[in-house]
Amino acid sequence: TAPLPTERVPSTIPKGGAADDTATWTYPSPQMFYNALARKGKLGDTKEEDMESVVALHNNMNEGTWKKVLEWEAVLNPSEEGGKGGGGPKLSRFMGRPTDLSPKAFL
Repeated sequence: TAPLPTERVPSTIPKGGAADDTATWTYPSPQMFYNALARKGKLGDTKEEDMESVVALHNNMNEGTWKKVLEWEAVLNPSEEGGKGGGGPKLSRFMGRPTDLSPKAFL
């Protein structure tokens, strides 16, 4: 198999707890993502050649979810400034909870 790309892509999600107020998260490369799946024993029938698409979907899902967070924040905290420069919400950490049911799935 061909080696997977190791280049990482910056996100638009502001990084909480960073010294630089303009810092954003950086997504894993396809190689990093594949290695993490292997380390966690979650490769299943995953093929290396699919990893670029998997990572692109992962990144797109995170960006879309962050946009929804910003929409909710604008409704619930309208006085907060959005965007960079210290204002608005920031993400302190990514936390996967693959065994937890979503509220909709719980019903």
